[in-house]
Amino acid sequence: MAKSKYDLATIFFVGIIIFSALGALAPVTTGIVWLIVAVCGAVVAIQNIRISEENPFLLGVIALITILTAFLIIPEFRFALSSHLGVFFQNLMVGFGVAGFIVAVGVVSRLSLKK
Repeated sequence: MAKSKYDLATIFFVGIIIFSALGALAPVTTGIVWLIVAVCGAVVAIQNIRISEENPFLLGVIALITILTAFLIIPEFRFALSSHLGVFFQNLMVGFGVAGFIVAVGVVSRLSLKK
């Protein structure tokens, strides 16, 4: 069998982006899309993030969620909340939020076990 150029976590990382876009464009139930991107985010966090990459990944997730939340809250950008772009942002926040949460729980548990 030929070895794949991409590993499983890379495919799921791209899956977060693709399912977020499809969920924003297609009239489907938000809960189903959020479940799919949350599972993709969990696989990315468990399979792809190593101990040496945890801090940069958490910083990136915090920055991404802060920026996307600002786009959805600031009155000048409030139009995006009901648009396809706003739904895409919300889907991304769910997927990468789950990944960030799992990595953060791992960091906290490892810190507490050291003491």
